[in-house]
Amino acid sequence: MEKKLTIGIMGTNQINHIIPLLEKEYEVIDLQKNWDDNKSKISRTLTYIRQLKRVDVVYNIYTGPTFWKKARIARLFGKKVISHWIGSDAREADEGKTDFKKLKYVHKYVSCFQPLSDQLKKHGVETTILPIIPLNLNFNICDMPTNHQVLIYMPKGSEEFYGFNEISRVFERFPELNFNIVANDDLNKFSKYSNVKVLGYLSLKEMEQLYNDISLI
Repeated sequence: MEKKLTIGIMGTNQINHIIPLLEKEYEVIDLQKNWDDNKSKISRTLTYIRQLKRVDVVYNIYTGPTFWKKARIARLFGKKVISHWIGSDAREADEGKTDFKKLKYVHKYVSCFQPLSDQLKKHGVETTILPIIPLNLNFNICDMPTNHQVLIYMPKGSEEFYGFNEISRVFERFPELNFNIVANDDLNKFSKYSNVKVLGYLSLKEMEQLYNDISLI
């Protein structure tokens, strides 16, 4: 029997949507969980190196600050490295926060959708498109709502990074629209805007209901 490839996966919590797909064909090891659970920098690195011996490919979503270190270690141990770029990556690249010299540590790049792929291409990053979609969402097409509502992902503590200064002007420019903020429960920050609802963190079931009510993201 042919041995299955073993994929070591790490990155943002969006990896949870990718794991079920990979498990259909490959053995999967969650490298991120062990990295997060281990608070000692030396210990987490040593644990990561030990786990690398068990994997053939390292698959990462989001090229955050620690990714390049882990990608470099993986290359030193002869592992293939795949980097899945998301919107935050592209924004950081546009803002000059990405060290493109470190791209040499990665064998293959993928991105979520075509506009993001086009954006990365301007920086010399060639990607294959692979959408990240939760498998258990309801994909039935809904009718457009009578009153348009907007969904905004803006995690608490990272409002400026996710464009609060720009988006707050949109709140004021379109008072007739209702804006729903998810991943944030800071009522004080948005209290001055009567057309903004702060929803905090939602379950998949709650998100599914919200998707039925909104028409803009």
